[in-house]
Amino acid sequence: MEKFSLYEKDNVLETICEYLKTTNIETQYFDSYFEFLNFFQNIEVFDHHFFTIGAYLIYGWMPTIPNINITQEAINTLNKAKQEEPLDHSDYLNLIKSVNNSIVGASKILHFANPKKYPIFDSRIKSFFEKNLLIEDIYKKTYNNKTKEINQYLIYKTLCEEIIEMDFFQQIFDVVSSAYPITAKFTKMRMLENLFFSFDKNSK
Repeated sequence: MEKFSLYEKDNVLETICEYLKTTNIETQYFDSYFEFLNFFQNIEVFDHHFFTIGAYLIYGWMPTIPNINITQEAINTLNKAKQEEPLDHSDYLNLIKSVNNSIVGASKILHFANPKKYPIFDSRIKSFFEKNLLIEDIYKKTYNNKTKEINQYLIYKTLCEEIIEMDFFQQIFDVVSSAYPITAKFTKMRMLENLFFSFDKNSK
């Protein structure tokens, strides 16, 4: 059974369509994105070495000097994600603790480990939903409570999973990839997340 109603998902996609009429999508990170992706895709099994390099790579996108404290549990989580094994709450918590104690950092390294399954989640994603009054559970404050942060990410992830299976979204994907051909190489998950990011950053 799907968590979100068709009405809720259509509202999200209709909002994206309105932005597409007047707003450019974000392309600033495309070159580095595909370089990062290539690095991660060439890793067969994550270990301390690859985890360290990967974590510092993704923080090159952020104005933060990360505190990376890698544990074997976090390495195991990343390998589970890469192999498409389901993650439980403790897996997310182990990863957060190793990547700057941040759900943002955790979501980014998960995305590069498995870009089909894990969307990136950050303040701009939240801002898109808040600005457009869409699905409050995705943007309401969590007050640095890690359980609430993980639950919020899982709500967002579920929404993305449901949307990318819709014919309506496929139509949007086709329109964007025609206007920006390089985005045809995006997974559906990456395309959707980048639209959220773009239409927060570039809209007025």
